[in-house]
Amino acid sequence: MTTGTRIRDARISLGLNQSDLACLLSITPQSVQHWESDRTTPRGKRIEAIATILNVSPEWLSFGTTQPDLQENLTITVSDESMSPRIIKGDKVLIDRNCTQPKDRKVYAISVGSDIKLRRFTKKINGDWLLSCDNKQHEQYNETFSSSELKGINILGRVYMIVSGRV
Repeated sequence: MTTGTRIRDARISLGLNQSDLACLLSITPQSVQHWESDRTTPRGKRIEAIATILNVSPEWLSFGTTQPDLQENLTITVSDESMSPRIIKGDKVLIDRNCTQPKDRKVYAISVGSDIKLRRFTKKINGDWLLSCDNKQHEQYNETFSSSELKGINILGRVYMIVSGRV
């Protein structure tokens, strides 16, 4: 397996297309296409940036040495405006499934029945947690949970990257 193939496989596993990856790296989609077709190979700081975005090690991208666990991430396409203006309908968010312990003011994906919702977790002075929407027009969906009640919430993971669906 080549560096280009590893980039392609990791990119696809996160639900990103070549343009998404190019946008995150501030380069042209043609550069990504050249890497994936093995016409050119990224080096140095560029390979580190790609590895960070794709949540793999630079060593794996370059040499195939340490196999990443791509199953530990989740990509979802946002289906509502509850977190706008920062995250809007059509954006893709990358979820770190290893990060399920809430941290103050971070955004997490939670499972509510058969739906996945994004909520900002804010720790209140009394120790309770506020799960809120960033969009003020969706404040009716904000809820407060005690620390013990929070254990009953199915936290899928923390949002660590937003890929804009805007053109």
